[in-house]
Amino acid sequence: MKEGGGEAGTPKEKNIKFKMVFDRVLTMFIINKIMVIHQMKLAAAPFEKVAGGEKVMESRLYDAKRQQINLGDQIEFVCVEDNSRKVLTEVQALYRYLDFESLFSDFPPSLFGGASKEELIEEIQSFYTRQEQEKYGVVGIKIEVVK
Repeated sequence: MKEGGGEAGTPKEKNIKFKMVFDRVLTMFIINKIMVIHQMKLAAAPFEKVAGGEKVMESRLYDAKRQQINLGDQIEFVCVEDNSRKVLTEVQALYRYLDFESLFSDFPPSLFGGASKEELIEEIQSFYTRQEQEKYGVVGIKIEVVK
């Protein structure tokens, strides 16, 4: 205690001390962030494109599973035809859209491993219905292979 029986430190000193403690806690949180690894399946052709760095954007329904993905998380892609084949990637960006057509309109098809927007839309319709897109929305996940 200071003279006069009051609390130690002026409001300015207390703010500085709080900021120092807060900065220390924030730094510890960043350093010790638990790396989350998600797993997704891919057919052989898109798997090869991801592994080769040709496909750097994955498009998925923004369902409960994909809502758990955050920047910096990792995604392990597993080849459906051969479960022993895996490639580890890191999430670089997340792009939320109402539907796949809007997502594919904003990026070159080559980022998704496709030749045209129309080809991408036709392929994705075999996985997700218009009703599912309206219910959940969609997400473009920008990835980079972990070396």
